[in-house]
Amino acid sequence: FDQDRAVRVIVTSRLTLIHKAAVSSGTNVIRLQPFDASRRALWVSIWNRANRRYFDAQGIEALSLPAAADNGSHHILALAEQPLLLAMLALYDSHGNELRHSEGLDQTKLYDDLLRRFLSRQGSKQKLLNRAHEHEQSAAIGREMDCLGVAAFGMYNRRKTHILDLELTADLKRFGLTESSDATGLGEMSVADRVIGGFFFVYKSKAQQGHGSAGLRSAFSYDFLHLTFGEVLAADFILRHVLDEVEAWSE
Repeated sequence: FDQDRAVRVIVTSRLTLIHKAAVSSGTNVIRLQPFDASRRALWVSIWNRANRRYFDAQGIEALSLPAAADNGSHHILALAEQPLLLAMLALYDSHGNELRHSEGLDQTKLYDDLLRRFLSRQGSKQKLLNRAHEHEQSAAIGREMDCLGVAAFGMYNRRKTHILDLELTADLKRFGLTESSDATGLGEMSVADRVIGGFFFVYKSKAQQGHGSAGLRSAFSYDFLHLTFGEVLAADFILRHVLDEVEAWSE
């Protein structure tokens, strides 16, 4: 390391996600290789050691990845090569050791299950939803998936990796998803923030817009922590709406 020079380093796993980054001459580029078997084993051992109390309290076993020789294990091991997906596999397994009982698990199913599980957990904090019937709870989760899908589709449709609160509010109104939000009395500008502002997989940034103290307002921008979350949600939203349209025309 030369202290007399500024050293610029870009990690290519992030660079490939942000696409249009301008890399200046002389920048050091580091490519992160996928996890091999020894690195996967080390990651899993650290995870299990850190979560031992949770496993004991829940009565579940520690995380265990399948062996390479197991039937169907190549899908799971391929996911475990990526640090983010390995962490998601660990979260997936933390609910009743589901990983070892899952057949045909792929990245899409993994994302969908974790997203719906997170929304279910968030919904369980609401007393009214806890007392609702199972089909009502399922409908509520579906609605939240729709809201997240609108946010993801709004980014994709505008060819951006983020969406502004005004844009998201307009999109939610277009798809008729603002009724319950408006009924809370929080105000129109709180609609977008209520929908995805507290979502674990979304990063929210804040800026002040306007001129003078009287004209300033807080403007929010939202983007997913990883582009793949937005991709899955946008694809899910588009596909479900296409199928609904086809079914309506068929009838």
